[in-house]
Amino acid sequence: MGGKGNRVPKGMFLLFVAAAVQIVGAQAQENHAIDKQSPQPLEMRITEPLQWENDCLRVRFRRVNRSAAPLFLPVQGLYIASTFKLSSNVPGKDNGEKWLVVNGGSEIVMLDAKTLAPGASLSDDYCIGPSLAVTSLQKKTRREVPLRGKLKIYVHYFLTEQDWLTHKSQRLQMFHTPPNKWPKVLQPQVATVEMHIPCPKPNCGTACDEPPLILEDENAPLPDVARTIQEWNDRGEKINEELTRKSPHCPD
Repeated sequence: MGGKGNRVPKGMFLLFVAAAVQIVGAQAQENHAIDKQSPQPLEMRITEPLQWENDCLRVRFRRVNRSAAPLFLPVQGLYIASTFKLSSNVPGKDNGEKWLVVNGGSEIVMLDAKTLAPGASLSDDYCIGPSLAVTSLQKKTRREVPLRGKLKIYVHYFLTEQDWLTHKSQRLQMFHTPPNKWPKVLQPQVATVEMHIPCPKPNCGTACDEPPLILEDENAPLPDVARTIQEWNDRGEKINEELTRKSPHCPD
């Protein structure tokens, strides 16, 4: 990530990682809260079907304020996640699924918000790479896994300016305190939309529709600091070979 002068303070990096992990880690609670809101103040509208363009998954959508008051959208409050199937070595244990953020992110924590007026909209156009790097800190491995299965967009927003300012103040406190003393942060509202990831090639077969296998201790790092560590990548390649034998293979 460059020289020492470009490194992000540890507290800021932990704060950003905590925010990114929280969005998918609390998925069940968020979806439950969303179901109770009808209609949603913030509408998520897919403007074009997902499609592959030059080895890139193009994701186009629009955020629309359907409420009668302004909404406040954190600048770093939009995440795109994909499904991955957990591989378990425990006999008889079913493989669950795990959502991991795939649209990257900045190491620089920006505590700003956009004001979205009633009836106003924001258009978004993302290009998602065909694979995601996952690492295991315990095993010191890094490997690339393809994007397959489902894609979900999460958008944070606050119903009032006071809620946003309270959230911002609590986040700022986290810069100056150790993680075990972080305050309980006022959580935003969350709007989501879920889509099926199309096969990148014609006639791929059913195997290419299934989420790829990952191990339970693998996660997507922010940033991908192990990218240039050859030993981690070599060990990750061996894991790829082992998992390919455990599940139907999608041809390249």
